Amino acid sequence: MVSAQGAAAYGGRWNSRGRRVLYCSESLALASMELLVHIQRNHVLKNLYNSIEIGFGETHVTALDLDYLPQGWDAMTVNPGAAQSIGDQWYDDSISLVLRVPSVVVRESYNYLINMEHPDIATLVFGDLVPYQLDRRLAK
Repeated sequence: MVSAQGAAAYGGRWNSRGRRVLYCSESLALASMELLVHIQRNHVLKNLYNSIEIGFGETHVTALDLDYLPQGWDAMTVNPGAAQSIGDQWYDDSISLVLRVPSVVVRESYNYLINMEHPDIATLVFGDLVPYQLDRRLAK
């Protein structure tokens, strides 16, 4: 259903290559914005995507405090030294199943990273996959 293979293969803002981290957003609207900033060509908007709700308890979440984030964590391009070290330590030490991080795209909103190798992974509750089509007017 979900694999986190993309983050493992390429890394991301909050993780280095080799770490199976599933990037999620607090809403479908934020997930759409996060996707749109990475789209290079309009034809990608024609793709059919899927959305899925994932449930987890608050006791499984570690929330990052904005006041303690290093300079450059929110650079427009991924800066491996800024945020990846935080995410890598969270992942490697299995600090929690979920890490709540601020969105760079919508600063007042949050994304959630799921450590797919965490011992509590079985506590996640997955909803049904729902087809989702981005509106083609979003990029012209």
